[in-house]
Amino acid sequence: MRIFGQKPVVLKPEFDIPLHAPCLGNDNVTVRQAGRHGVRALEKFWQSRFGLPAPVALQSGTAALHLALRILGIAVGDRVLVPVHTYVATVAPLLYERAVPVLVDSEPETLNMSPRYAEEAIQRLTSRGQKPKAMIVAHLYGMAARIEDFVRLAETYDMVLIEDAAESVGTSVGEQLTGSFGQAGIWSFNINKIFSGLGGGALLVQKETQAVRARKLATHAREDKPYFYHKETGYNYQMHPVAARLIHAQMQEFDRIIARKRNLHETYRRLLRDLPLMPIDERPGSRSNYWLNAFLLPEGMHSKDFVGFMQANGIEVRHFWFPLHRMELFGKYEYVGGNEAEKFFNRGVLFPSSPCLTAARIERIADTARRFFGA
Repeated sequence: MRIFGQKPVVLKPEFDIPLHAPCLGNDNVTVRQAGRHGVRALEKFWQSRFGLPAPVALQSGTAALHLALRILGIAVGDRVLVPVHTYVATVAPLLYERAVPVLVDSEPETLNMSPRYAEEAIQRLTSRGQKPKAMIVAHLYGMAARIEDFVRLAETYDMVLIEDAAESVGTSVGEQLTGSFGQAGIWSFNINKIFSGLGGGALLVQKETQAVRARKLATHAREDKPYFYHKETGYNYQMHPVAARLIHAQMQEFDRIIARKRNLHETYRRLLRDLPLMPIDERPGSRSNYWLNAFLLPEGMHSKDFVGFMQANGIEVRHFWFPLHRMELFGKYEYVGGNEAEKFFNRGVLFPSSPCLTAARIERIADTARRFFGA
């Protein structure tokens, strides 16, 4: 990648084959024309290309989730259902606002939060006079959660629904993109995502008034005056215009890039079909972006052995997300469920999934996996 006409920037990964490196095109990619209007142009592109009513480009997916809480009135003491199997950033913004996460176990088909356990949590809390105000549903590794069920739960119990679609940009249920089902959703354009600005995120809200409010909070809540004046606490959450230009350029190739990701998943399924690895596939009615290709090892085999072997051979295979209720940070919060997330962690492995993986590298990954199993 060449920035402002300088020598190409070389990103040196820790592994020969990293888990998910940014794929920014050839070394003639330039962001010389970034300019002041890159961010707003990106937001308008999202509106026209995807039919989103009020998207806001921000510094990160975490920043977007934090602003979603502020805009939707999630505050001190409010209880919010969250998945126990997710990255910490799904839940951390609740702690910023001193809300109370309620950790909910997973269901086996999609690895995401279980609607059954979620409803159990709602009923249990409500019976104690602690009805939850909201739920945050994540779509892990690009696999769509059972979002239709969560829409129903939110309507039945009068709760706010927020989607963490950081990992599922481009995943859809029916004809609708993940991130657009709830009152708010978020996307991520971090360095390890399919569409990367080397940082960046989006807040997807339903009303333009909410978008205006988000933009204000993202610029330190500055008042509309000819000098710097502030009535409330805001944040430095703006997206950098260079990031906006990079994201915009990649998303012009949206269909082609998602097709490459889906083809990679099919290639893995074909090359690994004789090994005792169970692929996690999209559920019926959904279309996954396959951000990360997830597999389950056989019962009784722990992921640490496979991960260690692959990494020792220069291939960045990783564990699933560690269950949050087993972390000290979240140990004091209520947990509802069985032990599904723990079983996933013990057996789950994530394969390199960059959209620009070459055929030779994919073959090397498959051959190394075969050596582990003695195949």
